[in-house]
Formats: sequence, C-alpha cells, structure tokens
Amino acid sequence: MTCLPTFHAKLCSCSRGSYFDTALSSSPAALPSLKAFAENDRILFGTDFPFAPADITASFTTKLDAYEGLTADEHRAISHGNAWTLFPRLAVTDASKEAVKTGNVIE
Repeated sequence: MTCLPTFHAKLCSCSRGSYFDTALSSSPAALPSLKAFAENDRILFGTDFPFAPADITASFTTKLDAYEGLTADEHRAISHGNAWTLFPRLAVTDASKEAVKTGNVIE
C-alpha cells in the first residue's frame, strides 16, 4: 500500500483550497479536526437549516459560540467575516446599515 500516503497527501493538498462549514460540526471533538485541516479563512458558519431541526441547529450554534479553541478574531471570521470576504456584495456597509434603518432598498 505504498500509494496510500501519496494519495492522502494529494487529497489533502487539493482539498485545502475548498471551503468548509460548521453545520452540525461544531462540537469540541469536530472543531479541532476542522481547524487542523482547513485554513481559518476557509471555514464558514453553517446550520443545515431547514434540513436539521431548529433545536439541533441552535445547540450546535451555541457550542460554536462557546468553543474556547478559537480566538475572538477566529469566531468573527467564521461567524461572518469569511463569508463577507467570499461574497463581498453581502457584507454589511454603512450604506446597508442606513438602508435597514430607513427601509430603503440598496440598488
């Protein structure tokens, strides 16, 4: 089985450019593995809603928020920062905050 280490290295190398989410995976057992494998800027908040029941989704979200293995910056990045980088037009801006306050649509 000499090809297995080579295959594993190639798989890991190719997968590192992928994005990963925390949907139903924010337990103290799963998060360290995710952090060890994925770059911090490739981890996104996820819930699997509506396929996962709301109480289960809330439980995993609470676990993610309470997880002490992440810095405050990593929590912010996973919560919304990485998604805003990936989808910049969805990022909160001063204009979008004002639109929410006034009810105006942003073009």
